[in-house]
Amino acid sequence: MQGSSWGMDKAAADYVGMLATIMNSLILQEVLKGIGSQVRVANSDHNARSGRAFLGCAHIRHLEKGVSSFCGGGTGNPHVTTDTAAP
Repeated sequence: MQGSSWGMDKAAADYVGMLATIMNSLILQEVLKGIGSQVRVANSDHNARSGRAFLGCAHIRHLEKGVSSFCGGGTGNPHVTTDTAAP
């Protein structure tokens, strides 16, 4: 299955989109930290350098404590919208 008119594989295009949402969450984290907010970022990439692995219960606890909590990369699965991981 193709993801574009120029022949990109759909799964590859989906992975690029997931990476873009991870980059966006990291940028947002840095902007909010710069104004003094507490922020936690998790992602489907499970790359410790770019965020924690997503654990729903942990994010709920962060939100209850007033900490901003962002998730990047959706579920980490191609052919599924990144919004699928949203509560």
